[in-house]
Amino acid sequence: MHKTLTDNFIKPDDSSKQKICLCRSIVLMNTVSAIFGMNSLSSKHVDGMCYFQVSKIRLCWSGFIAIALIFKVYYFSEYEIFTNTLDLPVLLNAITDTVCDSLLMLGLFFNIWKAKQWMKVMNDISKISKYGVLCRSALLTVRNLTWAFTGFIFSMLIFNSAILAYLHFSETYENELQISFIMRKILQNGVLYYYVVVFATIALQMGLLTCFEKISQHALNYTEIYPMHKISESNNQQDIFIFFTYNVCNSKHVSNPELQKLPNAEIIEHFRILHEEISEIMYELNNCFNPSLLSNVVIEIIMLVVNWYSVIIKIVYDFHFFGANTIFLLNILFAVSHTIGLFVFLRNAQKLSNMVHGYNSFLMEYSTRVSTPAEHLQLRVFIEKIKQHKPITASGIFTVDLGIAGPIFANILTYVLVALQFKIPQASEVE
Repeated sequence: MHKTLTDNFIKPDDSSKQKICLCRSIVLMNTVSAIFGMNSLSSKHVDGMCYFQVSKIRLCWSGFIAIALIFKVYYFSEYEIFTNTLDLPVLLNAITDTVCDSLLMLGLFFNIWKAKQWMKVMNDISKISKYGVLCRSALLTVRNLTWAFTGFIFSMLIFNSAILAYLHFSETYENELQISFIMRKILQNGVLYYYVVVFATIALQMGLLTCFEKISQHALNYTEIYPMHKISESNNQQDIFIFFTYNVCNSKHVSNPELQKLPNAEIIEHFRILHEEISEIMYELNNCFNPSLLSNVVIEIIMLVVNWYSVIIKIVYDFHFFGANTIFLLNILFAVSHTIGLFVFLRNAQKLSNMVHGYNSFLMEYSTRVSTPAEHLQLRVFIEKIKQHKPITASGIFTVDLGIAGPIFANILTYVLVALQFKIPQASEVE
């Protein structure tokens, strides 16, 4: 990190006096993900800053859960279902269980593999947030979003458990409650918490970019001028799934007076360097998520194809085996929740990309107000740097944004329609 820029020209926040900091804003996400073995980091405060380190205890816990999952898949999975059952919904449900277990094991493996990279990037974020580029207001937004998403996921899991218990006893009083079946279904929907981790990291990056935008505009004495009163090109206002809007940062950022004494060309150069540092953090975060990002998208598509197919065949055919209604309702909840989760995930990735390139609008508009060749040169270099910003990718195979939403859902629909062309296996219980 460039010491001359951050130490001399950006007014730092006194983190020691804040009631919230980076580690406190994501403490819920870190705790929950650590319980599931998906997080190996612990944090502490050193000289008023959050310092992250790899926890050997959490790393061992991740390894223990991975070994337990392998043991479960090898010894307790009912593989005879794949060869003996004639009830297609049961077969598809077993496929979903197996694929879900594979996804969890891959996630645990990647968590152990990428632990040191996560430690480095979180410490980089902590260092840069010390100087106002990720302020208290932005961290509060991250914390609130994390709590909201976590609360929604756990509410859905509790609802699923209640529905499972009710349907089980309503179908027959002679069968005991199958705890293992309920736990498998909860585990399937529990993988949705991966999206909470992704949303939290995207919210952190949005906070970095929004605070950066406010600081740079204040340092350059920029005044917003719009053709209409209700038009705003600011990145500050965002939304959750269209319906709920929120401000990323509500603080008024003030740059150091020493910075404002410099010529505008030097100010622009300093902020270009800072933007490059933020971009490096974004690249490192993308690298931390790979190849889990690729495996998650691919396996998610497989599970959505299987579950939507299972939902459709239950609507078309009338199955009467025990648990048919339970499996049907679970498949609906799984298919709908994971479809929405995948869409919101892609949409947030797209919004993050829009924020990066949206800063060019400010630079282009500001370039009309400068007159010296040095300022024009720095602005041109800055604009070109933003144009070359690398998007979020899944191990470089495809760009993660809304552009792939259409092909993904089209492929899911295609595979489901093709599968429906085959004869549905008929058991004695099928009419």
